Amino acid sequence: MTKQIEVGPERMVLTDGLQPFMVRSATGAIWVMAQTTPPPGLVLPPRNTMGFVPAYIISRDNGRTWQRWQSTGMKDATVGANELGLPETRFRLGMPMFEGAATALHDGTVLLMEWIADGPDDTGHYTGQVWESQDDLATFQGPYPSDIPLPQAKIGYDDCGNPYTGVTFHRTLLELPDGDLLATVYCWFQGDDTPCPYMPRMCKFRCILLRSSDRARSWRYISTIAVDPSVGEEGFDEPVMARLTQGTHPGRLLVLMRTGSNDCPVYQCHSDDEGANWSAPQPLEIMGVDPDLVEAADGTLVALVGRRDWKNQQEKCYYQLIVSEDGGEAWRIASEWRWEPYSGVERTTSYPALVEVEPGHLLALYDIGAWGEPVRYIGARDVWVR
Repeated sequence: MTKQIEVGPERMVLTDGLQPFMVRSATGAIWVMAQTTPPPGLVLPPRNTMGFVPAYIISRDNGRTWQRWQSTGMKDATVGANELGLPETRFRLGMPMFEGAATALHDGTVLLMEWIADGPDDTGHYTGQVWESQDDLATFQGPYPSDIPLPQAKIGYDDCGNPYTGVTFHRTLLELPDGDLLATVYCWFQGDDTPCPYMPRMCKFRCILLRSSDRARSWRYISTIAVDPSVGEEGFDEPVMARLTQGTHPGRLLVLMRTGSNDCPVYQCHSDDEGANWSAPQPLEIMGVDPDLVEAADGTLVALVGRRDWKNQQEKCYYQLIVSEDGGEAWRIASEWRWEPYSGVERTTSYPALVEVEPGHLLALYDIGAWGEPVRYIGARDVWVR
């Protein structure tokens, strides 16, 4: 049955923000991290750089109102510009880098994996950072080391040509019925040597699946979700995964993936054996980056994708809300939006986030503006599936 989709008006929830990432607790608290403008003189680490300062907001009423979130260590802290960009400073202040993956477990604990697991050491192991919240996102404890043995992986360079010495957790931590966790990761393996056309120092990626039986303290490699050096500008990266609970394929894992920075198609594949084997990746008729994916309470699949083409921003930079009523067999665009007349800027990095806040009611976050722009903010819209 075709669902009716209603999208509400925009409201601003964080000034100066870009590229929101979002997690919802078991009780409904919504915690968001976004990039904010770095201060003059910010010193960056020699590798795995993020040239911004993370900022956090939290809502406890389904996104209607928001407050700034601060860790205990952040309050009244004095930090020099030469310290602020370093991971050890964030760790000391209790500031998670949530450009990674997070989930609420069945017991109410929220787990958060930071975006990059650094390495490798001499035995081919990478070390990630995991945070825990056991007080409904009031605070986080950690980070605790997370061990990823992946000797077949290798290091390289990012899309700006900077050294990139790790494997990247992105979007999805998924708790299985037996309590194990699945995580979607993108990285390079030995032999993944095809250069990206817009940044030849960076090679095309693959997406892989990891599994943990000890609450993310260690991981084991399960499978490659997708790899094909002929696909797109970047191969397969920025995956997001949902486990279907309804329809004709309960238990199916469905993954959407980015394949490039400039108007490349989103690809999809699935697994019916908890990720041991995957269907051949297929392109959707949807172009864009950083998809987010939710199975709504009634089984409808809802995804939010930011279309982006840096060479044609006026026509090809906007957000697409897409819907599938048949478990991902077919998708349709239900709504599109971009900046508003009052925005003060006509750009976006096209990064969204999506979560269901109550049955049939979803919250979409997204950015307006871009790096170096004087106007940047995180916008929000309510989405109803009827």
